[in-house]
Amino acid sequence: MPPTRSSQPGFGQNTPGLSLTDIASDRIRADVERLCRRWDTPPTEILAFFGVECFTLKFLSAIRDLRARVSWDVARGLLEAVRDGNTVSTKGDRRTRSAGPRSNPREWSVDDISAAIRRADALRQASVQRTRSRHVSGVPTPEGQTSPSIRSHTTEYHTPTKLRTPGDGDTPAAKAEPSEAPVPIATPRKRSAGKEDNHGEKNHGENNSKELDDDADDEKAHPPKRRRVYGRSKQTVMHTPSVTEQDQEQDQEQDQEQDQEPEQEQKAQLERKAEPEQKTELKQKPSQPEKRLEIPDSEGESLVAPASCAATPWPKSLSRTLLPEGWLNDEAVHGIISMLVSATPNSSNVVVVSPLLIARDSPDPARALTSALANKPETLLLPMHLKNHWALLVVRPKARTAELFDSMPTNANRNRVAEIFKRFARIYLDGNEPGIWEVMEKPCPEQGNDYDCGVFTIAVAAYALAGRPLPMELAADPWRHTCRLLADPVLADSLLAGSEMATGGGTDEGTGGGAFAGFLDIPMSEAAPKAQPKTNDDDDDVKAFQDSRALWIEHFEKRVKDLTKCANDLRELDVIHTALTACLAGPPQQENLQDDGGSELERHLRNVEREIELRTQLSALPDCAAAEKQALPGLIKIRARLRQQLDHKTSRGEARKRIEGVLAGLGVQRADRDAAYKRTIQRLNQYRHLFIVISCDD
Repeated sequence: MPPTRSSQPGFGQNTPGLSLTDIASDRIRADVERLCRRWDTPPTEILAFFGVECFTLKFLSAIRDLRARVSWDVARGLLEAVRDGNTVSTKGDRRTRSAGPRSNPREWSVDDISAAIRRADALRQASVQRTRSRHVSGVPTPEGQTSPSIRSHTTEYHTPTKLRTPGDGDTPAAKAEPSEAPVPIATPRKRSAGKEDNHGEKNHGENNSKELDDDADDEKAHPPKRRRVYGRSKQTVMHTPSVTEQDQEQDQEQDQEQDQEPEQEQKAQLERKAEPEQKTELKQKPSQPEKRLEIPDSEGESLVAPASCAATPWPKSLSRTLLPEGWLNDEAVHGIISMLVSATPNSSNVVVVSPLLIARDSPDPARALTSALANKPETLLLPMHLKNHWALLVVRPKARTAELFDSMPTNANRNRVAEIFKRFARIYLDGNEPGIWEVMEKPCPEQGNDYDCGVFTIAVAAYALAGRPLPMELAADPWRHTCRLLADPVLADSLLAGSEMATGGGTDEGTGGGAFAGFLDIPMSEAAPKAQPKTNDDDDDVKAFQDSRALWIEHFEKRVKDLTKCANDLRELDVIHTALTACLAGPPQQENLQDDGGSELERHLRNVEREIELRTQLSALPDCAAAEKQALPGLIKIRARLRQQLDHKTSRGEARKRIEGVLAGLGVQRADRDAAYKRTIQRLNQYRHLFIVISCDD
């Protein structure tokens, strides 16, 4: 008779005195320590049970699967059952048992852990089936003995920590109904156990199907009774009910309680609940159309979603994406272009389309853009995001033309723009009369790197709004700095205040004059090449001169490059000043929005809101409900239109204030900028002459 594992010395619990230091591999030692911590068990106990030689990466992976299912006490009972050979009728256990004795019975294997996992799953399914049968029939499960393979460990399966008291040790203390006896957790059904004994493991699948058929016959013979089912303790239930099952149980209890109440009490309860529901419905019904058009703010009022992209509120600060060598996101590109459009006198005829709406692959049009296009704007600005690149498409619907401005033109970009615009025109512009659109690619200054495409898109939009022709070259750094100032409201306010101080007798070193101070500094020259090659004879002096000349050529070339960039940046600041001034051309509207009585638009809006409030209160009366409900939708549309106009004027004033702050800073700096430009050009000419002279071979 071959020896069993339990009879071998040094196996399982017969191997005391082991510790984590006995494990040679650091990785396995850390995994075992983590496993003990998750199982809340001392490492010495687990090592005494398993030994040290069996711990491999594959074995630890199987152990982790077992730990995710049961606690250590239950796992130990399952593993002892696998070791003793007391199997339940599962296919995996038959495979393990038919494998015969192991060559080395002292070591645990992955098959042992897999068999324990299958046992845990089988016991869980049995408990779930028994729990469901108890909830359906309302009859408690009969008492039964615990499985001999698991013994007393099964009673601690999935016992929550909150149900244990400090004085009970490991004994769970659950709050259960005093009139009900605890139900065994992992006890197999007696009918199933009997069939296993009579027919063996070969017919286990047939026995299970017969068992289900017998359960169905019992349910037909004895239909379930309607009775109240109390929630049982988690100690007696292996399966943790999901949220859906808990909701179903609560609904069932509520239905049973309502069935037991008298009919008169139910009628009185329904009559008491009818009045507040009716009042709430009358108050909320007129405001239902507003929920799709309005966005509530923190003060309890509502701001109408902008119908025109010119009135789109921009974020408080977008300076993070406008840092040097940074990629501009859709909020920065769309927000700054919308700000420029809001400041122009012709803002009502220009619509900036959000890049998210342009890239939207849906046949249904967006409501906000549809309402903005209903006013028949003259120009549409479409900033398009082409994977990792930005381009601008200027659309004129009346002429049915679209002009593409791309700072890095490629055939792939052209095809992508044509595809996107074709879908956009079919959804928003063509309507019932599709026509032919002419898409033209216009000359555009090209970027010298791969991160300034968003800045070039904003600059091209500014030139288009100002009505000025595009230059062949464009310096990105001044435009990036200008966009950063426009995106920061605090800095824009300080610029405007600093410019007023400077014009009122202040110095050029004020807040406004220092906004572009970084562009006024001429780049410092690097140290002149002083190291001369050492010569030992007269024949090496020519080579030494050639080496020295190469160093000086490199030095002068770098100086010419730096000074050229500085001069271009200073010249670009003047171009920005001219373009932004052209955007603000026209008489600005001088509404005093802060004065309650100074704005006719605000006064009209307050009157409409007061009328809506009164009609809403009158609609609660039975005699006036029909007439007032019929008049409310028209008033709500008027209020939405007035709020939209007020928001447009507010955003226009904010945009003009920011642009005026930047222009004030540029104006204060004009004299210093001109002087710095002259010095830069003078020094640039000197270095350029020296570079040409020293580079000539003759």
